Order: sequence, then structure tokens, then C-alpha cells
Amino acid sequence: MIEILVYGAGDNGKTLAERVETLYSSEVKIKAFIDKNKTGEIMGIPVISLDSVNGYSLPVVISIEKRQIVMAVYKELKSIGVKDIFMFLNRQNPRYNNSFFEGECSELTGNEESLLPHIEVHAVDYCNLNCKACIHYSGLYKKEEFQKEIVFSDIKEISNLTKDIISFYILGGEPLLREDLGDVIKYARESLPKSDIQVLTNGLLVSERFADLWTVMQEANVTLTVSEYEPTSHKRDEIIKVLQNNKVPYIIRSYNYKDKFIKTIALSADSQYKHTCICDGCVNVYKGTIARCPAVMYLEKLNSEFGIELPEDGIYSLEDFTNAKELYEKMVEKIPLCNHCVEYSVDWERCAAVRKLEDFVITE
Repeated sequence: MIEILVYGAGDNGKTLAERVETLYSSEVKIKAFIDKNKTGEIMGIPVISLDSVNGYSLPVVISIEKRQIVMAVYKELKSIGVKDIFMFLNRQNPRYNNSFFEGECSELTGNEESLLPHIEVHAVDYCNLNCKACIHYSGLYKKEEFQKEIVFSDIKEISNLTKDIISFYILGGEPLLREDLGDVIKYARESLPKSDIQVLTNGLLVSERFADLWTVMQEANVTLTVSEYEPTSHKRDEIIKVLQNNKVPYIIRSYNYKDKFIKTIALSADSQYKHTCICDGCVNVYKGTIARCPAVMYLEKLNSEFGIELPEDGIYSLEDFTNAKELYEKMVEKIPLCNHCVEYSVDWERCAAVRKLEDFVITE
């Protein structure tokens, strides 16, 4: 029996405790939750302060979603001498006969100079769903696929800078449109052996015909994260069945018809709408460059398509950086496009055959 401490007594911490009780009760026991804001007990498990952790020499599993906070907590735990630190992945699949640490966690490593919270790369730019308000502007791209070697080069460049990346997402566009996606996943796992790697999809293409890809994902311990849009919701049971049959680790981001999309870019920097940032931390690497968010990384496509001049400042060459700390500090800086990012709720819809500026931008 392995005893662990869980950092965070919120909803994710409770989910972790429920999975331990349901799937790993003969292997793992939660000794205590660590929380800065709560005391007492939760689910019969004591809640202790961070100051109390010095009395234990147990592995700590961080049960927090936001990767920037995970990074800060990790550094704090390291500073007080905690040696074995993991992050809860919050997957939803049944147990696939692996251990608790293999099936539910990724190990966190690194130091002040080497750690990054989150990086994303495109597998493809185009999409089979083409949502209005897409912050990657995927509906503007034609059916074309850049060479696998370009994706490999992006993964290589960022992993040469640091291998201590907490989460690494492969997305698009719709990544399942890429026939050699399995090769990209293998290369990502070889390059980033300890990272939480996820492939983000709208799920519409999930089927048994991807059996070889599912095997790659299972063997590489890579999560398929399905964003359940309205069309996807009709296939939910089928998608889950395919993934469970093939033992693919998965997360379903559930659809709710009451949910709203955020159209985040306003044409004017003096918009009447509340300023916000829905892409905070979604750092994008693309064809040898890096930017703090997809909104600016792919903005050239939007500008050229509609003849507008939203500011494209804030895209840097990966070669400009010598360490992860320097890069992270640059990625949290505001850029001119931040002045155009607002909160404007819209119903989910697909773009029509002829794309309009209003599909992606608030023109007011």
C-alpha cells in the first residue's frame, strides 16, 4: 500500500479521491489533503496545511487544473524538500490495468530554469467542424497538410530548450485529419517522456478505423481529449465505446446546450465589452515560432483573408531563447492584441460556405 498526499481539496481533489477509492483502493491510500484555504476533513480524509508537509516523506499529487498554478505549487513543494511530485490527469476512462501513477498521473520534474507549464502545436490547420468564433481561425484554412517534418522540427526545438513541460497539446484544426498523426504522437512522447501529452479533437472522426492510432496512444500513454460540441454530443456513447474498447486514455469535455462560445477578438481596441483572456497560458509553437496564444499566432491568416490590420506583434523565433525561464517570462507579457480581447457570448454555430469577418471578430 502506497500512501500519498493530495495537494488541493477542491473538486479535482475529490474526483481523485473517488477514483482512488473505486479503482486503486488496494494499492493507494490518501493520507491527507493539503490546502491553504480549508481545514477539517473531506470524505473522511484530513485536510492539513502546507506547513505540516515537512513531517511527511510521501509522494504528493497536485490535483489542480490550471497548469501555471501547478507549476507554482510544484516549485513551492520542491522548496520545502518534497522529492516525489505528480500531477493528477483527471481522465475519465475506466482502469486499463496500469498502476495508479501510470494511469492517473504524470511525474513533474525540473527546476526554476527548465520548467514550462504548457505548450501547444498544430497537427493541421484546417478542420471538419469549422466553428464560428474559433480562436485558431480554422475555418479559414483549406484542406492542406504541412509536412510531418515541420511538426517534428517544432517539437524538437521546444524539447531541446527544455523537456520539463508540464502539459503538451497536439491540436489544430482537427488533428484526426492527419493520416500520420501516430508518428507525431510517437515523436512527441520520445521527445517529452514525462509530459502530460494530450491530443485535442472534436471527436466526430473517432471510430474503429483508427485502430493503429489508438494502439499508439495507449502505448505512449497519451490522452485523447474530446471537446463535445453539439454534433459530437450525438456520438458520445459511440466515442466512449471505441476508446474503451481500445484502452485509450480519454477526457470528455461535456457539451451543455446552455453553454456559450466566447467570440474574443474585437476589431476595436476601445470595445464596449469587458476585457478578458480566454487563452491565458495557451502558448503556441508553430513553424519555428512561439507566441503567448493562438489568437495572435494565427492572426496573419485572419488579417490577410479580410484585409484588416489587427496587431500581430508578439510572435518570436524559438531561436531567440536560451532557457525556459526566459521564454516563460516573455510568454506572460501582454501584447498589443490583448487590448482587443473581450468577452462576448455567442451561440455555437458552424461557419457557412462563405466565411465572413463577423464569424470570427466583433465588428461593432
